[in-house]
Amino acid sequence: MATFSYADLLSIENILADAIMFTGDPEMRLLNRGFYARQVKRGLDEMGFETMFDLRYQDIEMPHDLRLPMPSGAWNIRDLFAFNTYLPATEEQNRCCQIVDSTRIFHKDNFLSTGYLNSYTARNKTNQWDNFIVPFSSDSSIYFYNVQNGMIMLSDVCNIYQYVRIVYNGTPSDIDKTNMIPPFCRNAIVGYAVERAFFALKSRDKAYRVDWMDARADLYSPASRTSSSKWDEAKYRLKSMDKKQRDDLCEYLARGAW
Repeated sequence: MATFSYADLLSIENILADAIMFTGDPEMRLLNRGFYARQVKRGLDEMGFETMFDLRYQDIEMPHDLRLPMPSGAWNIRDLFAFNTYLPATEEQNRCCQIVDSTRIFHKDNFLSTGYLNSYTARNKTNQWDNFIVPFSSDSSIYFYNVQNGMIMLSDVCNIYQYVRIVYNGTPSDIDKTNMIPPFCRNAIVGYAVERAFFALKSRDKAYRVDWMDARADLYSPASRTSSSKWDEAKYRLKSMDKKQRDDLCEYLARGAW
């Protein structure tokens, strides 16, 4: 995954400034600002779904009922940890300090629970009779979770920890106030907003169909035989390892072959 300085991230204003000029709508009279902003958000979501470039985490106090909603903007859990700390969570920093012990929490398929000490249902469970599945000998010390309808459910033993750290892919819910667009995918997001704008305008006036086809070709068609489209080039850059990641992986694999 590409690495880059978050100090260089662009805001929606940077994207809109170009998009409204390319659509010939600098005053945003043909389409309102809300529409343009939604297309930028949608384009960024699509790029995120295809590349998983936006990695985030959030520390949350362990809920008493061991059920917590997915963070706003999250769509793909990468990892889940439970941990204890000497100091209370710092809300402004959205993190905890001095972690003293932690454990990974593993996904358990079909696990459903209504809360702490209410037991649960699953295909594999201690003391559950099944003609085909040999149950756990004991699940009272196993840390596991499942997600149902946006609710993360944790096994009872997780209750001995103070906090949960959720590592996930996502986007901020309030894109207007966040700098979050990597500079090397700027052209792709601008192109996406322009293409969507002309797509909407052609339903009002068929004359915009030509502009829409040009905008779509500009976004998704390769510029030459030896180059990729704006969209594919941005995806490639976001998914590519940086040099140190690549060098460290090569060294790791080389050592494994000794």
